[in-house]
Amino acid sequence: MRRRRGNGLGLILLAGEIFRVGISTLQPVTLSTLLLMVTCYIQPRFLLKSYSWPRIDQVCISVQNIVNYREWNRLILSAVFHADDMHLCYNMLSFIWKSRQLERKFSSITYLLLLIFLTLSTNLLYLFINMLLAEFVDYNYSYHCAVGFSGVLFALTVISGSFTPDAYSSVLGLFTVPIRYATWLELILVSVFVQNASFVGHLSGILVGILFVWLYNNFGRRRSYFHGSPRRLGDQRDEDLRTALRESWRVNSELRKQTEDQEKRLEMLEKEMIEKAKRVSLEEVETITPEKISTVRTSYVDPEKEMNCDIEERENMRKARLAKFKKIK
Repeated sequence: MRRRRGNGLGLILLAGEIFRVGISTLQPVTLSTLLLMVTCYIQPRFLLKSYSWPRIDQVCISVQNIVNYREWNRLILSAVFHADDMHLCYNMLSFIWKSRQLERKFSSITYLLLLIFLTLSTNLLYLFINMLLAEFVDYNYSYHCAVGFSGVLFALTVISGSFTPDAYSSVLGLFTVPIRYATWLELILVSVFVQNASFVGHLSGILVGILFVWLYNNFGRRRSYFHGSPRRLGDQRDEDLRTALRESWRVNSELRKQTEDQEKRLEMLEKEMIEKAKRVSLEEVETITPEKISTVRTSYVDPEKEMNCDIEERENMRKARLAKFKKIK
């Protein structure tokens, strides 16, 4: 059985997304794993001149191939080969976005060991579940042969969700749900709408992810191989909250300091204005002399007396009054 090459659309979409994200933003293990998967799909002949690339039926994993024929290399090879280009595209896009977070949380060497552990554990659990199904349900389950990186991706989804349990995640790019439900909902939708999807393989990845988080939270905290100091995966949310609170306190302190400085400047300006007003009023008072006061008093005319005069006399009185005020100024 040879793999279905497809029309190349998956490779085009994958290349476009890689260039959009930027190759320089990808961490070493993420980029190396991506190149390995793409190379195993393209299968360039110049890399294996003396040997031929394996077919899908030579790398897929099943109970018969592992238990009966002891082909242990399938435990690794089945994860790096894909059935067609869209299968490769979907898995690698999901892997890029999950690894951008996880490889930064762990070191690159630790993340590589984590991928190897998840690959082996997922495939072994897949074999164990299929053995139970073949024993108690239908013996044909022992012939079910799976290939692809999907099981590991489901495990990575569970581990990634343990960092931000209250976050939301997109399900197949259609809608968003809380991340603690996204994995199970995606498992059901992929099994229903994707042809030849391995429900047991995806379920094995979820269970291995849950097992890893439990082991790490209960035993890895005492002797941490993943961080410089022991820490639970779920405690990342608390650390993020503490970081946000420290940043908020810093911003509030700066704003409070700026407000206090502005209030001090306003008080100084108010005092300066008051002092200036006092100086101006004192200068005006000092310029008033007894002669000016007597002149103003003599220039005062009783309104009733002015009303009894004729128009010409009132005009003369007004002019004389204006002339006296001009002398005062």
